[in-house]
Amino acid sequence: MGTQIKKTTDDARRATLHDIVAKSRAVMLLSQGANQAIDGRPMAVVKQDDDGTIYLVTSVDSKKVDELSKQPKGSLSVANGAGFALIAADIRVSQERSLIDELWQDSWKIWFPDGKSDTSIALLIAQPIEATYWEGGLGHGISYLFRAVKARVTGHELETKPGDEEKIDFRR
Repeated sequence: MGTQIKKTTDDARRATLHDIVAKSRAVMLLSQGANQAIDGRPMAVVKQDDDGTIYLVTSVDSKKVDELSKQPKGSLSVANGAGFALIAADIRVSQERSLIDELWQDSWKIWFPDGKSDTSIALLIAQPIEATYWEGGLGHGISYLFRAVKARVTGHELETKPGDEEKIDFRR
């Protein structure tokens, strides 16, 4: 019975993370660049699966594809009114035509003028390993703000509550 409670908690955490990502049109993709430096760039979210997999579109000739081919781990950072999240992921590059056809959006023509048949289109498929998120809903935000002001005024440490920060291990 204890396992069921844990599973429900994990399911609720995954649902909250899914909601944070779903309410964001873009993420910041972080990957390891030259000299071990972290490179970041904003990327539009194309699709998110129920299991947390996130799809991004790019050109196969881009610097990020080169970086990810050398080090296929990266992070996605998300920030919006629903909250903040940092997702560590295995990221693979795909040029699978059927998937590109399925996900194609006419707005991509500014980067791929030949349309979905453009051979430079690549998808970045981020499979989450683990994630940390902070909820940002109005009630939670007001509560956090109150606790932060109270700590500042009294000189005491910030009181933390369950839900301030949640972690998810996708390997389980």
